[in-house]
Amino acid sequence: MGEKHHDVPSVVTALHHDILSSVLGSKDEAQKSIVYSYKHGFSGFAAMLTESQAKTIAGIWPESRSFDDSGYGPVPTRWKGTCHTGEAFNATSCNRKIIGARWYTGGVLDEALKGEHMSPRDLGGHGTHVASTIAGGEVRNASFGGLGAGLARGGAPRARLAVYKTCWGRRTNCGDAAILAAIDDA
Repeated sequence: MGEKHHDVPSVVTALHHDILSSVLGSKDEAQKSIVYSYKHGFSGFAAMLTESQAKTIAGIWPESRSFDDSGYGPVPTRWKGTCHTGEAFNATSCNRKIIGARWYTGGVLDEALKGEHMSPRDLGGHGTHVASTIAGGEVRNASFGGLGAGLARGGAPRARLAVYKTCWGRRTNCGDAAILAAIDDA
């Protein structure tokens, strides 16, 4: 879920189908699994997926207001992580809220990486949605298309985040080696 990057609703829905096709293997399966395609006020979708399929859509959008670091003190000195940069994810993408970010491609098929951001950046919005639901900071005047404006926040809004992107949304591909490396780093 996130800001829509196209004004034509059919283009936004096509992107949702592409993301789901990469996980489910075909456009037909993607169209069968999608429950809703949100394409007017924001971009997002609801789909029937298994837990492992949902995990293949990951990453983060650091510019999301949920990850604003206003009011945070310095990153704890005991933190030994790092902020790996890459495509559309630079050194300022990490802050006092997102204190670490890494991405792993070892063991992932080259075909699965095509069209992906070679960085911790979220391609489809799923990782951003999950991270903000769990640890998103307070966002005032949040709404859906201007309706229901209010305060949005995650379950632990003052928590800091470290992001480990191991699954790639263009194919059902999470490299076992990548997952193990991320666990080891975490």
